[in-house]
Amino acid sequence: MEGKIIKNIITAIGNPILNNKLKKIENINVLNNDILYQEGIFEILDLKKEIDFLILSQILPGNYFLEELIEKIKEKNNKIKIIIILENINNELENILTKKGIYRILYNNSIEINDVLNIINEDEKMEKYIAGGGLCRWCICADRKYTEYTESGKTAAGNAGVC
Repeated sequence: MEGKIIKNIITAIGNPILNNKLKKIENINVLNNDILYQEGIFEILDLKKEIDFLILSQILPGNYFLEELIEKIKEKNNKIKIIIILENINNELENILTKKGIYRILYNNSIEINDVLNIINEDEKMEKYIAGGGLCRWCICADRKYTEYTESGKTAAGNAGVC
């Protein structure tokens, strides 16, 4: 495991399958069982400060709209990186999420464990690109395609990956 950085992750998708698969991955430290409701995210954020990623479902039960939930999560831990799982393709919502700093988007009908691992493993590359002024989004849809947003604002479709 030399050279691999261990990432601390929590999942809040209302389904333990992905959480259990992640627990078996060598460089992943899943900090708790899958969170089943929105308020549970805040309970975990109060207890655990060193969280690298939150994998969050758009349809997690609770009292908040998605945008409001993300704002409250960022208030508790502004360094946490959110991988959002949306139910349906929604370009308008993707744009709103990107403006809120959410660049890692998956769709529920197409999630594979390797997609999540690729996002986590490519994270440093993505962060450097964004810090350099580039616009970048990782979005995987049912056809295993992603949309890349570059510095010039142009878009290009390609195989699933990071820009």
